[in-house]
Amino acid sequence: MSSASVREFSPQLRADLEWSHHGDQARWIAHDPIAMQFFSFNELERSATRLMMGRLSLNEIAAQLRQSHPALAIDATWVSTLLSRLQMHHLLQPRARADTLRIAQAQARGQMPGWIQQLLSPIAIRVPLFNPTPLLNVLSPLAHVLFQPLLLLAWLVVGCVLGLCVLREVLTTGLAASIDWSLLRGDRWWLLLVSYLVAKSLHELGHGLACVRYRVQCRELGVLFLCLAPCLYCDTSDSWKLPSKWQRATIAGAGMVVEWILATIAAGVWLITQDGSLHSVAASMMVVCSVGTLLVNSNPLLKYDGYYLLSDLWGVPNLSEQGSDALRALAASALSGRPLERWHTDAPMVLLATYALVATVYRTFILGAILWIGWKVLVPLGLGLIAVLLTASLLFGLLLGYARSVRRLWREVLLTESIRVGRWIVFFILCLLAAAFVVSVPLPSVIRVRGVSDYQDKQPLFVSQSAELIYAAPVNRRLPAGALLLEFASPESQYELLELRGQIATLEQTLQQLRFRSTFDPSSAYLTPTKVEELQQLQARERVLLREIASLTHTAPHDGYLLAGTHVVAPSLTAPRDARFRHNLLDPNLIGSTCDRSTLVGWFSRREHMILTLIVPEQDIKRLVVGMPATIGWDANIAHLGRGKVVRIAPEPILETPPELVGDATLLSERNAQGVFLPSKPHYEVTVEVELDSSDLVPLRGSLATAQFALPAQTIWQRLVEAVRNNLKPLS
Repeated sequence: MSSASVREFSPQLRADLEWSHHGDQARWIAHDPIAMQFFSFNELERSATRLMMGRLSLNEIAAQLRQSHPALAIDATWVSTLLSRLQMHHLLQPRARADTLRIAQAQARGQMPGWIQQLLSPIAIRVPLFNPTPLLNVLSPLAHVLFQPLLLLAWLVVGCVLGLCVLREVLTTGLAASIDWSLLRGDRWWLLLVSYLVAKSLHELGHGLACVRYRVQCRELGVLFLCLAPCLYCDTSDSWKLPSKWQRATIAGAGMVVEWILATIAAGVWLITQDGSLHSVAASMMVVCSVGTLLVNSNPLLKYDGYYLLSDLWGVPNLSEQGSDALRALAASALSGRPLERWHTDAPMVLLATYALVATVYRTFILGAILWIGWKVLVPLGLGLIAVLLTASLLFGLLLGYARSVRRLWREVLLTESIRVGRWIVFFILCLLAAAFVVSVPLPSVIRVRGVSDYQDKQPLFVSQSAELIYAAPVNRRLPAGALLLEFASPESQYELLELRGQIATLEQTLQQLRFRSTFDPSSAYLTPTKVEELQQLQARERVLLREIASLTHTAPHDGYLLAGTHVVAPSLTAPRDARFRHNLLDPNLIGSTCDRSTLVGWFSRREHMILTLIVPEQDIKRLVVGMPATIGWDANIAHLGRGKVVRIAPEPILETPPELVGDATLLSERNAQGVFLPSKPHYEVTVEVELDSSDLVPLRGSLATAQFALPAQTIWQRLVEAVRNNLKPLS
């Protein structure tokens, strides 16, 4: 725009715009009744728009603004920038029919059709349905009751108490043992889906009820396909008209309040129920309404409830746009040397730019996670083509958004200031160095896996037959060689031995009589060999029976320690009745209990050689080799690091998750139809021989540890390529 045109042009604001003032934030909100959009202006911008009546030129507007705001260096360029923003959103009155046609053509060129925008953002597709005002008016009594401060405080206290009870249960038994996800199969998945839809629909209904509470119109209700999952959405954009930021924040957080109430009810149901569909659905509802709300709805880095809460409470309308403008302004200032115009923003530009940068990185990460999950879910179902289309659409939309931002930055730098060649050279050099760092600079690479400690020289102690435990030596106490470890008694064997000895005594007496009779009756001698053979068989059976009885007594072959058998995971309070009484057979309180044949009662070990049994994922097992050194960190002693080396790598995946690792956060386990926990993905068993020094604190058997293996250094690019190959596998 030339200087002559700047002097002659007299802008005029549209007269149909609806203005509302936010006194607590010194902001003005303009509502466009045609486009149904809201625009935020600060006091300076509102003063400038008041002067746009079609009679003053840009220079005259700038002069009057300098008189009312002498501390600010306002010129026609600033007014022209504001004017371009108004014209871009069609808030100016067209001067002639030609201008109207030109603006319409520019709008058609500058905006994409709605269906194209939906295709470029397939994870959030909106389908408008109807105006919910009549429905919300019917529910208005509920709106006035739901948002009463005392009632909200009561729900908060009850939710916190039940949440602590749930947390205690999960920490005691582990997540996998507390929540049996295997029950959700078959038609029960439909029940879970309905629960999810109900939770998210009530979430949106909460926004609508909050609008009724503060007498704000809710214009639209529709279906939102969020990550292909259908749920309702509620248009509460009219809440910008409210003068109080606390009222706007209440409307923004109303959905989270409803989900908190649902999570509280679900927690109570989960705590009082046992195994079954209701128990599992309540657990799922808790996760959806608590963890899901915390990670998604309340997250200010995503444009959901938490974003609008932060925007209202911080006093920064259009937080995302202001952050992008601040980031772009800082970049343009760094590249062109243009001074920053700080009065355009409602918060420090550095904070806004930091928010925009963090939000951009986080949203990009979330998109990548959605792609990864979608690929993992859709490809096994034979929907690989949909996964490809979803990936292409998201990547194209993401790259298009970045390209537009770079294009806008380039235009601002070129149109407002002359190019600073030196700064651009430094910028390109930094970009090249960053690219070189990503592609060519190797960084240390490690893998960390979880494991359980054990003793290499341990000897198993089995029960040879069903018997009663009558003695057990103290566990984990040093015992001398020859000490009695375990003693069992089998009443059946004792009875059989007594009966057998009676038969032997009877047969011996019979033989003695036959020998005596043969002295005067030689014809009776022919019976003697038969009786001798029967006696030998009975005596052989007696020796076998004595060995069996002797095997019920275990003595220490050398100095060592008696160890408990399998590790017992503390059962859940809601576990099946028989599972709550699983016990350690060497518990002194259980002396006299009966053990079945071949039951592993315990172990005997010198506790001199320790091994660590690691559970390694399939994608990492190929990186390990026998003899590879490992650094070991024990959970019970985080200040001490041990060392070891790999001595064995199992060729086949494990068939059961070690009881000690059930519920471990790094190893997701699922319960199969037989009630056995196994990893959700293939894992392999790797044995590491631990090197213990005399000064080391020897960990107990069953202690959990994390082993770290140093791998060859890899560049960031190599890791990215490897991650894509491991996660986005071919459609075949």
